[in-house]
Amino acid sequence: MKEILRHRCTAVFAGNDTMAYGALQAIAEAGLSVPEDIAVIGFDDLEFSALTNPPLTTIRQPRYEMGKQSLEILIANLQGENNEGVKVCLTPELVVRRSA
Repeated sequence: MKEILRHRCTAVFAGNDTMAYGALQAIAEAGLSVPEDIAVIGFDDLEFSALTNPPLTTIRQPRYEMGKQSLEILIANLQGENNEGVKVCLTPELVVRRSA
């Protein structure tokens, strides 16, 4: 994040919320404000993301549905019902908070 800040970008999309927490900290340590100077968006919507300062805007993954579908696919594979692979597309959700 410190290297990214040298390039004076205005927004960062972190690969996951944990990385976004580090970005928020590095931005604060650089004396900059979120979202006034730089917007930050994470990916996961971990429980702690609503409690950061400012609360983290993030992409919520449908974790329950991901687990359910994975188990159904695994069971089908173990029963020999699925030999050609599976493509599953689930819809994530943008959770707008105050970091973007």
